[in-house]
Amino acid sequence: MDLDLLPALLGLALLDSLNPSALVVALWLLSRAHAAPRLLAYVGGILVAYLGLGVAMMLGDAVSRWIEMRREHGAVAVQPLPAWRKGEPPTDRPAG
Repeated sequence: MDLDLLPALLGLALLDSLNPSALVVALWLLSRAHAAPRLLAYVGGILVAYLGLGVAMMLGDAVSRWIEMRREHGAVAVQPLPAWRKGEPPTDRPAG
């Protein structure tokens, strides 16, 4: 990572932390009884969601490139989803 990019990323992180919807929920949680555990759970949920989505986005491209590379070399057979998984009625299943 280029160090010239770090101030811009920190600025964006600060701007994102001032998300009005998150602040309103946090203030509402602070006004309730047992505020600290609820607020920590809420902030922890945001952390897990952001981290999980970030990791999924980072790995998503790498995994799709790995599958494509393996498919090109014939090392893996990736089958499309069956029709019944796409919301269409199954046609190749035996009755009964």
